Amino acid sequence: MKRPLWVTGIAFSAALLLANLLGLGAALWMAVLCLVLCLGAQLFPLLRARREITGALLAAMVGFGLFSVKEGAAVRPLEAFDGTTHTVEAQVVETQEGSCVVRVTAGDVPAGTRIKLWLSADKLTPALYDNIRAEVQLSLPDKNRLSLKAEDIYLTGLCTGYGEQAMSVTAPDSRPWYAVLDTWRERFSQTIRRLLPGEEGALVTAVCLGDKSGLSLDTTEAFRRAGLTHLLVVSGLHMTIIAQVVLWLLLALRVPRRAAAGA
Repeated sequence: MKRPLWVTGIAFSAALLLANLLGLGAALWMAVLCLVLCLGAQLFPLLRARREITGALLAAMVGFGLFSVKEGAAVRPLEAFDGTTHTVEAQVVETQEGSCVVRVTAGDVPAGTRIKLWLSADKLTPALYDNIRAEVQLSLPDKNRLSLKAEDIYLTGLCTGYGEQAMSVTAPDSRPWYAVLDTWRERFSQTIRRLLPGEEGALVTAVCLGDKSGLSLDTTEAFRRAGLTHLLVVSGLHMTIIAQVVLWLLLALRVPRRAAAGA
């Protein structure tokens, strides 16, 4: 096998995707099954010689196992907050039209939890890295659950108060070291939107740079209804899969390998 690492990578990614679809209980059983199959393959010389089979089974077992650990230790406990109201102190880590993503820093909700906070027109709109404090009604995502999971978001929230008093916003004392990356991304986004104005430019920046701030609510809703919200979540895996599929198609059309790889 020329590309055993490619096979293990696909097996690991497929295991994570399947685990998200099946849930915690099935993921645990699948991890055990992969382990049993891996051990069983060692009993047969022909299978033992095919290292890619062993690697794929081990990668799938790790994928199912990691999902199960995170789901059981970090995600399931957050279900207790569904339908409850708590005082949330958090820092804004992403801004979007009509909403923002915050990371909890203090309060009843575990620190580090990412929450998608919906903002109404009568409330303050915090900037990136601002600190906020608000009474928030929390709930589990009922729409776009898998796409929010891909962004490590397991709770959504809505401020319970009215007007600007519903949320206190303060500027941060210091910005994280990676803030410079956001500055560069914002400059690239502005350049793209200047060259390609409107929804087209906003869509390009969302897919290529992960900057969804320019997308209108109508466009986001259209992607949700079409079941394509995951395309707005930047992932190296997505780009790798697309590139590999394109390579296969070009090779199937008898395009020379060097030219196909360059494409």
